[in-house]
Amino acid sequence: MIDFYKCDLSSFWKDCREIFDEFEREQMPEECYGWRSWKIEKSFEKHSNGQLKWQNGKGYDYTELIESSKKVEWKQVKDAFKKNVTPTVILKNFRKNCIRQYDKTFDYLIVIDVERETLGVFQWDYVHSKSIINDATITTQLEISKAKLYTQRGTLPWGCINEEIT
Repeated sequence: MIDFYKCDLSSFWKDCREIFDEFEREQMPEECYGWRSWKIEKSFEKHSNGQLKWQNGKGYDYTELIESSKKVEWKQVKDAFKKNVTPTVILKNFRKNCIRQYDKTFDYLIVIDVERETLGVFQWDYVHSKSIINDATITTQLEISKAKLYTQRGTLPWGCINEEIT
């Protein structure tokens, strides 16, 4: 897994604030959410200090450059770390009826909460065990205590594993 202590998270969160400010300033419509997400994903690649390569693969967003077989999925979730469980996260959206199975496409999931400047890392096995297959989507809600959290804002309130980056 990547070493988050080698990432420049201060610069990454600064980029996120600038991207969100531009989104609001330009009054971009909901159709631009994909653009905003892409900009944030590319910023994380840049600030990963050469540890990740953005791929936009089928079911994953990055590959690790340290362990090239490792795949990473990325989800930006509003209020992800506000409570002890994430809001519903859409893992897959087939836009049609799905086939009732969910193959492994990533090794771990990074969930970010821009407002709280916090990211959480969840292992595939746990994410898969909490996944719900719906007609056209696969969703999940994840217990924050199961994440390895990295934040610049100090301790989070749930007694979960927390790594403060300074």
